Amino acid sequence: MKRITLSLIITIMLNLVLAAEFDIKEFTNPYKYDWDTYEKRISYRIEREERQELLQIYNMRKQSIASNLVKSAIIPGWGQISSHSDIRGQLILGVEIVALGGCVFLYTRAMDKYDKYKDATQINEIDRLYDEALEPYTLSMALLGLYSLIWGYNLYDSAQATEGYNAQLWNTLLEEKASRRILLTPTGIQLRF
Repeated sequence: MKRITLSLIITIMLNLVLAAEFDIKEFTNPYKYDWDTYEKRISYRIEREERQELLQIYNMRKQSIASNLVKSAIIPGWGQISSHSDIRGQLILGVEIVALGGCVFLYTRAMDKYDKYKDATQINEIDRLYDEALEPYTLSMALLGLYSLIWGYNLYDSAQATEGYNAQLWNTLLEEKASRRILLTPTGIQLRF
């Protein structure tokens, strides 16, 4: 014999209460949705099918925010470019290349001067070479910070560009649907203005 748990009893009782409140006449009332004629029912069905078709097309063409975030995390600006925000994507990519390139260049320069500093033997030469190594190193770290800030903004902007693309896609699909003027339906040919 199986044990009946309290949650099972509550679930059964809740289903019985909800079933008792179900009114089949209200559920099947065609006047509830203004379906008093056969043509109105057919028209509603056609409109529903068109909306479902639009939603399927939208779901096939829309872009995922997560995938564009991953793209932008790997190569800055890639998410914007795939969302058809080419100028923003190219601008972000260009600024990131300049910031990272400048960071690497200045860091290499600082390390060269630091190696000379380690080999120096005169006190005034040691001080001068250390100061000369410190300045490009500081600038290199500033450019690395700028690179990090732009990279973070890149991720935010990628999500915004993807949402904008998806919203524009939906509006375009609605406009295309509205521009279709002649429709073949089960009840005949319809001409819409």
